[in-house]
Amino acid sequence: MQKTETRGMDKLDLLETKIGQTVRKLSELSNRCSALERSNEELIEEIETLRSTNRDLTKQIDRLEVEKEARANEDGSKEKIIKRIDKMLEKFGELQI
Repeated sequence: MQKTETRGMDKLDLLETKIGQTVRKLSELSNRCSALERSNEELIEEIETLRSTNRDLTKQIDRLEVEKEARANEDGSKEKIIKRIDKMLEKFGELQI
């Protein structure tokens, strides 16, 4: 009967060892999970900051494009005015001959 008890104790020791290893592994995984959750929260905050910055920059780009178009139209208008004045000066010069 002692051999049976010894085998039973050995199995119990083995089970106890495996349970201890499992508990340590679960603890490690739990700690890792917590660290990943913190990292994920930080990344989510960073994404929100980047999205906000992106919105601001998009508005600024839109405003600058409108200004660029206005200046291009203004420059085109200036060129047209200069050409018209040149033509008028040519005609005026022709009249004084």
